[in-house]
Amino acid sequence: TNHNYNGMMDLALQRAEERGHAVFKFCIWECLEACTDYACSTCPLAFMCPGEHMKQADGYYSIEDFVNKLHTLAFDTIQRDWLCTRVGRGDLVYQNEYDEAIHLVNVPLSFDKGVVLSLDWGGTDPFSAGVWQPAPETMGTDAWVRVTELYLSSVGGSATNPRFIALSKEKPWWNLIKTVVYDNSRPDLIEEWKVALAGKPVKFIPGDRTDVDAGIEATKNAMKPVLGNPKIFINRICNNWRREIGMYKVNQNTGKVVDKDNHSQDETRYFVKAILKRVETSYFNVIERDLGPV
Repeated sequence: TNHNYNGMMDLALQRAEERGHAVFKFCIWECLEACTDYACSTCPLAFMCPGEHMKQADGYYSIEDFVNKLHTLAFDTIQRDWLCTRVGRGDLVYQNEYDEAIHLVNVPLSFDKGVVLSLDWGGTDPFSAGVWQPAPETMGTDAWVRVTELYLSSVGGSATNPRFIALSKEKPWWNLIKTVVYDNSRPDLIEEWKVALAGKPVKFIPGDRTDVDAGIEATKNAMKPVLGNPKIFINRICNNWRREIGMYKVNQNTGKVVDKDNHSQDETRYFVKAILKRVETSYFNVIERDLGPV
């Protein structure tokens, strides 16, 4: 459960240390079944396995299920939520997951597919729209590409939602819009989009802004699952997305993401959580009875 930076569990662990309370930890290795049917030389878990004593393990969680998790979760998530290893974010939010050699592609807009539009607005400045389409099958049957974008910055307050919509109408992807995932902080702005797209079979989905950590974790999982292909790729022409990901940082003193230079990154989070249904995030709850050792 210790997956939110400077969150509730961090505070609980700090208090336990200050008051001399014992802290009992366990991870997937205490819960995993014996791996007698797996050869160490070919096992997909070999790179992290604690040793051959797992041949005598007596846990309940199947090895196959854990291997399947590696196809949907980034190693950062695996370390924190499955191996009970505390890891930091470093300076850049996605510095361990994003790799231009892997994620940057040359995939143009296809007029044979609809598009998903992801929207973010920083009040009045700037406005950011990501245009997403399913990736070619050679990149994975469940992958998506940000094929292009629209980024409107303001000079003297010139950036407005009506102007943003007007510019969008001029783009070749306007008539391909099937779904809009949007920043729900401004209901008035999305109503203007609904009016502009009236008469078209467009689905509107509010983006999840409530938990930035969960959105970032989902995006990390989409960028770099431990096994398998990435779930999101970025067309090289998306220069604003590329610029912001190199500026999207974590405050090293607080562990919190800096709320700056992040508009394309915010709408990417909305897209991932709304559209990539099989990308998993962590979940935790409270046990109502005492399970501690007697």
